[in-house]
Amino acid sequence: MKDYFGYKDKVCVVTGAASGIGRSTVDLLLDMGAVVYAIDIKDIEIPGVKNFIAADLNSKDAIDMAFEEIPKQIDCFFGIAGVSGVKSNYYTTFTVNYIANKYITEAYLKKRMDRGASICFVTSTAGLHWEKYSNEYYDFTVARTWTDMINALHNQAKETTLGLLAYPLSKRALNYYMAEQAVELSRRGIRVNAVLPGSTETGMIDEFSMAAGGEKELIDQTGVMGRIANPDEMAEAVVYLNSDMARFITGLPLVVDGGAHTMVKLKLRKDRMKVHVGWKFFNTDFFQNLLKKRLGAADVEPKVEKVSMGIDPVEVVNTSNLTPVVNTIMEASNRTEHQTIYQTEEVNDPTNVNINDYKDCKDINNNISEEKDDELVIEPLKNKDVFESDTEVLEELTEEDTEILEEKKEPETEILEF
Repeated sequence: MKDYFGYKDKVCVVTGAASGIGRSTVDLLLDMGAVVYAIDIKDIEIPGVKNFIAADLNSKDAIDMAFEEIPKQIDCFFGIAGVSGVKSNYYTTFTVNYIANKYITEAYLKKRMDRGASICFVTSTAGLHWEKYSNEYYDFTVARTWTDMINALHNQAKETTLGLLAYPLSKRALNYYMAEQAVELSRRGIRVNAVLPGSTETGMIDEFSMAAGGEKELIDQTGVMGRIANPDEMAEAVVYLNSDMARFITGLPLVVDGGAHTMVKLKLRKDRMKVHVGWKFFNTDFFQNLLKKRLGAADVEPKVEKVSMGIDPVEVVNTSNLTPVVNTIMEASNRTEHQTIYQTEEVNDPTNVNINDYKDCKDINNNISEEKDDELVIEPLKNKDVFESDTEVLEELTEEDTEILEEKKEPETEILEF
């Protein structure tokens, strides 16, 4: 039989290879005769793999050491590793999901790939509308080195900011990066695509169930299939996009969600992904304390958990029901696009404040072009530091700011779902 997929003897690098979609991808590649180099934080043995490399993608040094054990010629890269943010802090979540993939591409793939090579990232349907909210991750689009990206991350949020907020932002940023690289690397004959999975039965499924409010709620949010996908169904899409069968496909954010997004397009279901996730206001002590309060008074003190393989200690919050978090972000995000929220009276105990105590404000002109649904608009924000600190959030607006706020008001009434 002809080798239609063309993987025989190709050097393939797979991150997140120990379980879930990554492990299913490795199994498929091995069946088709690929030479597989597997990377994961867990040190396990997979029969048939050329080399299994234990590496923490939260660490630049660990990534550099891993690629010392990988050939100078790479044919296919599968960026599958990721964390949900439920059990990892903001910095770890964003670094593993986005920064590691961009660093690997810039530092290694561009130097080790030739014409005919291909890259596929696994992002998420939480990363939909990446073109609409590009201003929220703009700084990461211009940062090229690991240091620049880490600096941008520190400017974006606090390490203690709820990790769940980093998840959709990191996936949106990675979807953008995929599209950008598909154009750039096309000159060298290298294809770049992404798979955006819906809910899938992986090691993180319990965490996503918590975020949705329970397994039943998570299933209710799936597509026309009425069930959660299994890892093989996602791996098959990933393997297809990096194969010779897809040799004319590049720059594609392939949504694999059992028809859930189609139902949104047909207006049979609300679009729960069309919401802000990158506001600096979300990092403030006020908002974080409000989130923790809604999780329950017993859960506001984080426990420090040391994860194996060198990951930094992470903040772990009891997440038996994260629906209050979603509702809180929804309430803030439903105000207006690019708004400032500020308080009219002094607050002594920020954990005892309801979001409704905050005054509705009109849109601040951040010099962002008017966006159309199908148009990518990325421009620097002149006022991008408006939510930089609690003080700036809570202080009264100046007369000049007030005049700006009166210019337009476009309420957004979408709902957030991770």
